[in-house]
Amino acid sequence: MRRSTDIGAERVETLLRARSEANGAFFAAEAERLAQLCHKMAERFAREGRLVAFGASPADRSDARHVAVEFVHPVIVGKRALPAMGLAGEG
Repeated sequence: MRRSTDIGAERVETLLRARSEANGAFFAAEAERLAQLCHKMAERFAREGRLVAFGASPADRSDARHVAVEFVHPVIVGKRALPAMGLAGEG
């Protein structure tokens, strides 16, 4: 008899594999557009631009706030903070 932890571990592995495959397909398909966007963002930041992230749904608003924090407080040691704000009006 299989233990529930074995079944759970298999399920997690299956989900992670599917997510990795989906991420790989997305980034392979969108690599050029993402590179262009990153370059445009770098140009804007160099001209004292600011990132404004926003979202409509509660999940989107949470993501907008998170993205802004990642720019203002970079996790990579030695990287400078960049001006950003997450617009997350409720309702």
